[in-house]
Amino acid sequence: DAPEGNGGNGRVAPVYMGAYSRDGVDHYLGSYLTLRPSFSTPGGIMAYRTDILWDDEWPSLVFQERDRPDKPFLHRGRLYIPASSMFIHLVSLTKGAMRMVMVSQLDIAGHMRGLITTLHKQRALFMPVSAPIVYAKREDFSGIPLGEVGRDHAAHAGYQQLLGETVEQGYVRLIGL
Repeated sequence: DAPEGNGGNGRVAPVYMGAYSRDGVDHYLGSYLTLRPSFSTPGGIMAYRTDILWDDEWPSLVFQERDRPDKPFLHRGRLYIPASSMFIHLVSLTKGAMRMVMVSQLDIAGHMRGLITTLHKQRALFMPVSAPIVYAKREDFSGIPLGEVGRDHAAHAGYQQLLGETVEQGYVRLIGL
């Protein structure tokens, strides 16, 4: 259910989402090239578009994924922006299933970098997975390769570099056994 009116004429998100104002987060509005490792193709990269916009009815930023080859798994959710953190959260919640993306705030280059935690369908089962993720703000998507980008694709090296920098520059730390 949408939160009750907050006295800011629908221009301030609820406190539990970070109490951010529409004017204070307008730099997030727009479209992003979204990159993460493929969960099913070794060495592959999943590239798709994510749009972020303001929802006047439930005052907050919302995101909507687009242009994914696995359309049944498109996510739509809300942004949680804590005032005292350099990270923000993109959370989708559908019938009890939650996916969370935690990324850095938008930097001067138009990038947000972090970690996705979700479920991946592997044959008959869904398995938990986490991986680095990058959102790169773009004005135009013409000519940008989307979908499963294999190692043999010309865009793979550039996409891989953005994902590699996410770990190398300390936006995430992946810990194995």
